[in-house]
Amino acid sequence: MADYTRDMKATIHDVARVSGVSIGTVSRVLNNKPSVKPSTRERVQRAVDELGYVPESAARDLSTGSRLTVGIHLTEGTHRLTPFSLLFFQAVMRKALGFGARVVDLPSKPDGLPSTNVDGVILLGAHKGDPRIEYLEAQGMPYVLIGHDIGRCWVAPDDYDGGRQIAHYLTACGHTQILFVSFRLDFQNITDRLRGFTDELERAGGALLESQIISEVDTSLDAYRRFSRYITEQPEQMERATAIFACSDEIAVGVKAALLDNGYSIPKDYSLVGFDDMPELSEGLTTVHQDIPEIAAIAIQLLQEQIAGKPPGTRIVPVQLVVRRSTGMNLHTL
Repeated sequence: MADYTRDMKATIHDVARVSGVSIGTVSRVLNNKPSVKPSTRERVQRAVDELGYVPESAARDLSTGSRLTVGIHLTEGTHRLTPFSLLFFQAVMRKALGFGARVVDLPSKPDGLPSTNVDGVILLGAHKGDPRIEYLEAQGMPYVLIGHDIGRCWVAPDDYDGGRQIAHYLTACGHTQILFVSFRLDFQNITDRLRGFTDELERAGGALLESQIISEVDTSLDAYRRFSRYITEQPEQMERATAIFACSDEIAVGVKAALLDNGYSIPKDYSLVGFDDMPELSEGLTTVHQDIPEIAAIAIQLLQEQIAGKPPGTRIVPVQLVVRRSTGMNLHTL
């Protein structure tokens, strides 16, 4: 997360210094003025990308002649930016820059619905009965859902297949008694991951019991506390289990700390799997990689199409299991 903080502090002076041109030249490139050589334009754009520089105003005018302002909105009840949403926000800003867009963190009204003083909205935190969708449609506001919904405009990672890949891998390693540690279960991405996981687990002859699910976990610290308590209060489940699926890398970090502090070894005693493949958090962790820049790019493209009046577009972005040293064969059955 250190890179995110650094990128946000980059200035136009930094871009000029790295690219070896004047501030005026940087400004002309950002505003797509024709009086810049292609090689210079490429050098400036490369510096912008490397630094993650995002100007206060949009870099280009759209064909409509006005600046596009995109709002990113988190669902009601989500009081913080997760590692995923921070990286997603950064990726959207970088992609939007090339389309002449300005990206803002869209605040909620007292009822939890997004304010609509923007040109389009990207919705994070899709969940069952999400009221933001019908609200934005009633307002005539173009939007893209990071999730999926029939008849709506959306883009989503293949969370179902991610959960399926995890179960397939763990059962192939001899793990059938697996604990699941999660955020809110009504979040759409969590529902899909859990469904893919349990479907594949059942195909392998296993099952996930209610007593093996630890939900409503919010942060890494919360995961540490909740799982430490679970170790004490559920010794029979801990005795049976040989693997743990954490719904995100952030949650996996807390679970890992709880296991180590209680004298367990990873992966000798328990195999541990996360989800997202977050930089730094996923070091040494078996997890599912999702392409955040690709999801962001598609979201911007679909939003442009919505603003242009095209029918709602939909896209699924593939995910891939990445095996690292936090998992291994179930030695208890050998």
